[in-house]
Order: sequence, then C-alpha cells, then structure tokens
Amino acid sequence: MLTFLFQLSVYQSNPYGVYEDSASGVDNTFIALLIILGAITVFIAILYIIRSILHSKNSLEKSLDRVVLQIMVPKERRSEGQGGQLGAEDRLEQVREEIGITETFFSAIAALKAQKGFSRWLSGRDDHASFEIVVHDGLIYFYIDTPKRFEGFIEQQVHAQYPNAQIEQMIDYNVFRENSKIAACYLSGSSHKSYPFRTYKKMDSDPLSGLLNAVAKVQENNSSAIIQFVVRSAKKKWRRKTVKLVREEKV
Repeated sequence: MLTFLFQLSVYQSNPYGVYEDSASGVDNTFIALLIILGAITVFIAILYIIRSILHSKNSLEKSLDRVVLQIMVPKERRSEGQGGQLGAEDRLEQVREEIGITETFFSAIAALKAQKGFSRWLSGRDDHASFEIVVHDGLIYFYIDTPKRFEGFIEQQVHAQYPNAQIEQMIDYNVFRENSKIAACYLSGSSHKSYPFRTYKKMDSDPLSGLLNAVAKVQENNSSAIIQFVVRSAKKKWRRKTVKLVREEKV
C-alpha cells in the first residue's frame, strides 16, 4: 500500500512520465532546437553566398547597361556692369547661387524612387549615378556615368539647370597607362552620415576652385587622377533616420 501511494504521488507530480523519461525528453528537445538553429544558420550562410555570387555576376552585366556623358560648360562670363571685374562679395554671392542651382539638380536625383525588395537585395541595386572629375593629359574633364534608362532624365536636368551646357555621349575613358602605379582611397565623414561636410551657405569661397587647383598639379610626371562621387536615391528608412536626427538637433 505504501508502495502504491509512492508511485501515485510520482505520477501526479510528473504526468508525462517518470523522471528518467522527462530528462530524456528535455535532451531530445534541446537537440532538436540545436538542429533547427543550425539549419537556419546554414540557410542564411547559403543565402549570403548566393547573394555574393549574384552581385559579382551581375556587376559586369550592369556595367554594360550604362552610358558615359561628357559635360562641357562655357567659360565664366564676366560682369559687364563692373568693367569685367567682380567684387569679393559679389563673387561669393554668385558662387552660392551657382551651388544652389546644383543643389536643385541633385534634389531631382534624390527624388527618384529607390530600388528595394528582396530581389534587389539578392541581385544588387543598379540605380546609382557617378559624377566624376578627371584629370588626364593636362586637361580636366567632367563626366556623368549613369544607367541608360536614366540618360534622358539626366540630360533634362542638366539642361534645365545649365541651359548652355553641352552633353556628349562617349565611350568610357581610360586614364591608366602600361606599367603605371595606382593609388586609391575613400573619403568619409567623421560625424554621422546625415551631416554635410559644410553647407554652401557657410562657405567663403568657391569649393570647386580649390579642388580643381589641387588636382591640376597631378599632371606632373604624366599622372592622372579621378574624383568620383557615386550617388543614388535613399530609401525611406534612411530618410526617416535623418529627419529624426534633425528634429533631435533642432537644426
């Protein structure tokens, strides 16, 4: 009778079986959980491997579906009202106006719908445009590298902001020479990417002139240089983070 009562108390406190069976069940559950986690990890790893392969494979195909536009603008016209000379304040105001026009141009590009979705994450985006300053053979050139489907849009925006600009489609340029040495670097900000380096409203000189004066010295020893700005429309998630940051800073 005592034995019966003892067995009954064990059954009530552990209705799924005796203690030895319970421990075995926990072990089996733990092993099954590890198998599931391992399978998920392997799946994610395979997915990223496929993504890397597709990015490498599609990069060449996407590069062939682009066009290079050479942008040529007329020389700066001097002010007729001041005998061909501009004062420092007038020149600075003119620079700010010109940069403001360029801001409108890039705002139009930023307004394009950004590519998104799983297929784009897997195969890679191809909606970026590259604005390039090239120093080669002692001359400075301006190019825009863009997908062919954006060619008409880019040309319209350039002519809208710079009516006197000339646009010429050309074969991609080549600044590399046989047995030459190549050096490259990326420029990034020390602050959050939402912050600009400096707005044109706070500049006291033409930023492009300083840049061109520096790269003009590259022509020594038959050297060449390329400054490349790669831009594309940001997703709404990035925009929301930037808006939140601006509101927090109360800029």
